Amino acid sequence: MLGKSLSVPAAAPAVAAVVAAVLAAATLTGAAALGTDTAAGSWTHVCSGPLSGGTAACIGDKGQHNKFYLFSRTGDASDVVVQSSANLTDLNSSTYWNNAVVLPGNRRLYDAYARYFGDLAAERKNLDYYRVVQTGGPGGSVRAAFFPKADGDPIVDELGKVSCQGGTTIRVGMSEWDTFRIAIPAKLRDLAARGCTVRIVYGIMSDEVKRLLQAEPRVELRTLGDGGALPGRVHSKYLLIEGSYGGDRDAHWVITGSHNYIETSLRRNDETLLRLNDKSIYRQYVANFERMRAVAPLAG
Repeated sequence: MLGKSLSVPAAAPAVAAVVAAVLAAATLTGAAALGTDTAAGSWTHVCSGPLSGGTAACIGDKGQHNKFYLFSRTGDASDVVVQSSANLTDLNSSTYWNNAVVLPGNRRLYDAYARYFGDLAAERKNLDYYRVVQTGGPGGSVRAAFFPKADGDPIVDELGKVSCQGGTTIRVGMSEWDTFRIAIPAKLRDLAARGCTVRIVYGIMSDEVKRLLQAEPRVELRTLGDGGALPGRVHSKYLLIEGSYGGDRDAHWVITGSHNYIETSLRRNDETLLRLNDKSIYRQYVANFERMRAVAPLAG
């Protein structure tokens, strides 16, 4: 199953290698001519839209923005979920910073993604589709949320669980920000003012959001916004929380997926948001963020 466009976040070339390795290990039949009959063993489906800005959604009314793979079996692994931020384009494999995380052997998570995939293929239109599944994992809990969502903002809710007592650090590698979701940068600004360490690398950001964040000197704001040449553009969409969260003073949360901090990702697109509490995966995301931060200039 393809949701569009191992557990290591990296710049796009490394992500492409990970995906290629997974594809090489899988047994894919009928790849040359999949067809469109969803009753067949192999098929492909293109969302019918209607078109909006050159894109089309299957469940929402804007775009099918998901980037995930599901493998019932590949190599020695079964029930494999691959959640990425990368599109299958030349820029995403050359000058864009992306990430991918692979979660094998979690049947409940796999089934939740598979149900969502089925609803995408069936084009079950619903601007309040929002579904959430929570399950355990080898390193901690895993939660997946599937969009669109008609009200509220789960990122604001997640930041509302953060306490700055004891030295909490928040890192954000986020491709796009807009003013519709101004509550997210406002919450990050407030957390920095309360003593949290807040570091952000962004790709595209509205002027209002940028002014709000730069008004708090304790927010470190850096940018990677040029995909035409290296060091490239950040296309990842992740939030890392280390410290006090939801009463846990030793939290290590990764919140990643296809979801930008813009209106369409929340209200109109087909999207997935994945939250993990796994220290091993978290450390790899931090290493990736620090690599981006090292080459990203401070925002002017």
